[in-house]
Amino acid sequence: MVGVNDAMLFDAASSSVNEFDVSLDKLAAKARKMTDRVVISTIIPVEKSKPLDDAYFDQEKTDVINSLIQEQSSKHQIGFLQIDRAFSQLNEPYTTDGVHLNRQGCELVRTAIDEALWPKSSK
Repeated sequence: MVGVNDAMLFDAASSSVNEFDVSLDKLAAKARKMTDRVVISTIIPVEKSKPLDDAYFDQEKTDVINSLIQEQSSKHQIGFLQIDRAFSQLNEPYTTDGVHLNRQGCELVRTAIDEALWPKSSK
């Protein structure tokens, strides 16, 4: 999974957005050759008021990365899951510390990926 660590504010070692896009392009192309059931997802949002909240992460960079993910989905004709929207609608905690998912967060991801890979119409 691509994660919010790719959008850290103060991580000089993190790759640039361009490097991220090039890597995602290669990964998406490779995955698409292997199977028809490929889904890529936006980054899970940082949960506010937790030890690792948005003070450590750049929302603008996250938005750019999420846009690149959507563009690569279209380019490679693979499924696109906008998981950030699903999490933004939750009213209860979904992480242990702001970025690492708790049980409920993992369940939401599992359900969303399952539905994206095997839509009810194809079951």
